[in-house]
Amino acid sequence: WLSAYFNLPFKHARAWVYCLDLQKCNLQTLPPYMGRVLNHICIVNLCGNKLQTFPDTVESEKNNKGSFLTAVYLNKNHFHEFPSALLTQKGLSSIGLAHNQISEVPERIANLIGLRHLSMGYNRSLPLPSNIGSLEALRTLLWQGNAVSEVPVSISQCVCLRDLNLSHNQIDKFPNALQSIKTLRILNLCDNQLALSFENTADWTDLRELNLNRNNLKSLSLKELNELQRLFAVGNHIQEIFIKPGGLRNLRKLHLHHNQLRFLPETLGSLKSLRELRLYNNRLENLPESIGNLEQLRYLSLDRNNLTALPGSIGNLKKLEQLEISENNLPDTEKARIQSLLPHTYVRF
Repeated sequence: WLSAYFNLPFKHARAWVYCLDLQKCNLQTLPPYMGRVLNHICIVNLCGNKLQTFPDTVESEKNNKGSFLTAVYLNKNHFHEFPSALLTQKGLSSIGLAHNQISEVPERIANLIGLRHLSMGYNRSLPLPSNIGSLEALRTLLWQGNAVSEVPVSISQCVCLRDLNLSHNQIDKFPNALQSIKTLRILNLCDNQLALSFENTADWTDLRELNLNRNNLKSLSLKELNELQRLFAVGNHIQEIFIKPGGLRNLRKLHLHHNQLRFLPETLGSLKSLRELRLYNNRLENLPESIGNLEQLRYLSLDRNNLTALPGSIGNLKKLEQLEISENNLPDTEKARIQSLLPHTYVRF
């Protein structure tokens, strides 16, 4: 049936083929006539097969002007090279080649001036191309799990970039080139080797999510990130955190568990929008009185710390639904006091 389908005249292909979805069909090769109709398909999804090659399309400039192809998804195949046929398709807006065995992206990728979404995660050792900044229309760049140690300076020219995933790599210094990308909304740097401190000096006026989980950070300094809603810094070695008053006014989730925090700054109370605060598995001995200012807080986790008491201001958390505070050093009298301060909160001692 596949052969008959692809042998349809061009006029039928133009009218009928919008999306070709052959994912998880155990395909090892594609039929030779695939190339002649490729420019008459809008979306090609061949994920989860065993393909090693992708058929060449008509590569002349004249024919590419009439190409319908806008998205090609080849994730989870057996590609060892970036398919050269894709490098001639200037109308492409989305390419997926994650979970293959590609070790190099050709410089000719700069030809894809309309590319908005590029997913190249979990290939073999795959560095970012030095001319990645040529893709000025790029909005999503997924490059996780590729043993990347350096981020090219040219990435700062990706002036439309919103979602950047560089997780599960080998980056040991924060890439300065990222600081000038004002359009970033999601930045994922988890599971790298970032050391010492993270100090935000970037002009990320639209950043909504920052993920720094499982690095080697020892301190965290947060300033003007007024649109940030989710901050994750789990599993580091953080001993201190600095929060600029009013600088995180829209933060809703703050995850700092599995660190080495002994205290929290009084400026914690400036996080007026915070709803979820995870601090378990640290070394906290007390909490700042200002925690009572977190009037939107719904969930607070303090398990496995060194707390002997909570500040009286904890009773101001009228919207707190759940407090987890097991494996601390609280005497029974303090447990009873906490429960009386939070009569409508589920407390797990």
